[in-house]
Amino acid sequence: RTLSSGGESARVATRARDVLRGLAYEPQRSMRSVQATLQGLGCSYAHAGRVFRETYGISPVEYMNAIRIERARLFLRDTDLSISEAAYRVGFSSAAYFSRLFKRLTGLSPREFRESQREAAS
Repeated sequence: RTLSSGGESARVATRARDVLRGLAYEPQRSMRSVQATLQGLGCSYAHAGRVFRETYGISPVEYMNAIRIERARLFLRDTDLSISEAAYRVGFSSAAYFSRLFKRLTGLSPREFRESQREAAS
């Protein structure tokens, strides 16, 4: 079923987005897998992921990671938290994975990002 054939797929995508956004802002819950979360919507992970990508142009995991990295940017800019602590607070259990993902999405390592923000502020 495609999105143009009815509103059910759009509703699944919207519900998935809302659930994932909530998950991204609750680090204790965000350790739970995206797959398990989307299966809780009453449809398969494959279906939820497919309609999510059709609707928003990115996968559910990419969406979650983008939100988490954006939140981490704020922590790195506005606090003195260690990079590991910032990673944990936004829901990453591995600082190494967080750093790789941060660099892939922003073009800078977390340390480089923090230094650039401090230089810009002075």
